[in-house]
Amino acid sequence: LGYQTLNVPQTMQFTFSGIDASGRMWSAELSVPFQGVQTQNNVLGINNAASGQSAFAPGMILSVYGVQMATGVSSAFAIPLPNFLSGISAYINNVPAPLYYVSPTQLNIQIPYETQPGAATLEVDTPYLSTQYQFTVAKAAPGVFTFGDGFVNPSRSGSRGQIYTLFITGEGQVAPSLATGATPSPRTSVSSLPKPVQPYNV
Repeated sequence: LGYQTLNVPQTMQFTFSGIDASGRMWSAELSVPFQGVQTQNNVLGINNAASGQSAFAPGMILSVYGVQMATGVSSAFAIPLPNFLSGISAYINNVPAPLYYVSPTQLNIQIPYETQPGAATLEVDTPYLSTQYQFTVAKAAPGVFTFGDGFVNPSRSGSRGQIYTLFITGEGQVAPSLATGATPSPRTSVSSLPKPVQPYNV
């Protein structure tokens, strides 16, 4: 049976009948409500995955919060990052946004380096529906990752003259350029690693 042209909302009555194993005739009626395409917005908010602020830049890790998104919990285990994970795909300005992590209530995705500063549209496609969310991208929106107790990740402490490591996101475009979803080769020397294009200081 096809109901592609059914006017909704509408409740349809279905009658089923047959013969059971003992040869006895049976019948049953069932009422089925057809509601049509649902327009629920399952994306409730977004932020910088490190700072938690509403500040966004090309290449940044973006946390997306919502309901009824992925069908399970999955993390990317290889580089380049996948564009599809546990039933989820995402796009920013129609460019695939690689996925770090997906769950029913949170996604961590990368804003493509191709994203230009200004108005942007996030599209999240789930097994159930497609949702769009509007936001604004800046040239840079740096955030430093910290542990739950507030100490910098991964260097909790140290002494003068030591080298500290910070995990950050939101530095914006880098040079040499880096493909969305990729990382530099493990053989890249420290002096040749990509560096932020925007002015910065520590």
